[in-house]
Amino acid sequence: MDIKIKKLQRKDYNKVINFATEGMHFQNFIGNNKTLLYLYSKCFLYEEMLEATQILAAYNKNEVLGILIANMKGRKKKYYSLGKKIYVKIGLFIQNTFFKSNAAQFDIACDEMFEEYKKTNNPDGEIAYLAVDPNSVGQGVGTKLLEAFEKDKKGKLIFLYTDDLCTYQFYDKRGFDRPIEKDIILHSLSTHKPMDVKCMLYNKIIK
Repeated sequence: MDIKIKKLQRKDYNKVINFATEGMHFQNFIGNNKTLLYLYSKCFLYEEMLEATQILAAYNKNEVLGILIANMKGRKKKYYSLGKKIYVKIGLFIQNTFFKSNAAQFDIACDEMFEEYKKTNNPDGEIAYLAVDPNSVGQGVGTKLLEAFEKDKKGKLIFLYTDDLCTYQFYDKRGFDRPIEKDIILHSLSTHKPMDVKCMLYNKIIK
């Protein structure tokens, strides 16, 4: 596989939305309705893009295989658009009205972890979104994206959020530390059962 890091093409937005839906197990937050899953995932992507200072996409020829979105201090947010802003406002209203118990609970856990983290750390940026085509997992796509992101950030302290529903081991193997964890209980909307979830904050000083 010949993986190249390029600019994300607008035509591939739907593909990376689907990567996140599967890789981040959003069905546990809002159930298995395909339309709602798509709308939720699209809102999630657009929300991160509005704050992004860097977006990297991995391609094999013309096929997108993964995406990394980051927000670095002191760098311009280059991906803002009014359309995305409006979509996110509507999406968050729906989320907070109908799915608040799960989606908001995870966000609250992340906020609490960061409040604790910043007492002793001053990070330079965040990896806000890293998603890979489920059919390409294990083929080096995530590693290529991470290497491209780290290339010009020597000495920078980077953090990110994840949980044990995702492949968090990826970060364990690539030099990240896990200074803070928080356990929460979600009511899975796909299985309709209580679900123990471990939220994690990872960080790394780029070398």
